[in-house]
Amino acid sequence: MRGPMSLHSPENVFRCCLKALLPILKEFVCSHLKRHYGSRYEERLPRPIADLDTSAFLGVAIEHWGAVFRDHVTGDVKTHLFSIKDVRNRMSHDKVVTDEEYQIAIGTIRIFAKKIGGDKATTTIDSCLPQLPGPAIDPRGLTYGDVVNKEVYCPACIPNMVFKSWPMGWDAHAASASACRGLTETGPEARKKEFHSRFAKLFP
Repeated sequence: MRGPMSLHSPENVFRCCLKALLPILKEFVCSHLKRHYGSRYEERLPRPIADLDTSAFLGVAIEHWGAVFRDHVTGDVKTHLFSIKDVRNRMSHDKVVTDEEYQIAIGTIRIFAKKIGGDKATTTIDSCLPQLPGPAIDPRGLTYGDVVNKEVYCPACIPNMVFKSWPMGWDAHAASASACRGLTETGPEARKKEFHSRFAKLFP
């Protein structure tokens, strides 16, 4: 039997992120189903919309991926769907999920939310994240002038990495899949390109 968890434990933050993701995912799934199947799209759902949780909408997106979603979103979105659902299912069935796996899943939800809902969706997910301890700066929403030469959290894998003097070292960190777990690309150059593109406002 597990003991009580901290409010900001990785599992509780993951649960909060799942809840915050629900309206974003619901809009994404329903709009695409309606575009493809028409006004009777709700017949394709396993239960009435009001009864569906985040996990159910993830399942619907996976089930209808080929017919509805594949030609309208990038393939990595499907990978995110499976990753998030896997951690959620293991958690709900009391199977072991490590803190590191929760942290990775939280980062995946942030990436997924941005891909399907834009910056506003990312802000919604970020409301679940605990306030970061100082003295490092949380760079989300800031620009290069706000963070240059300062101690800054990695914007991709908060709170796992702190740059002592931004932007020194960002490229080596981004290139390593084991060091920065908040990116989706695999090759070092592709990862650096993704990092620079996603966080362009933090560069001169």
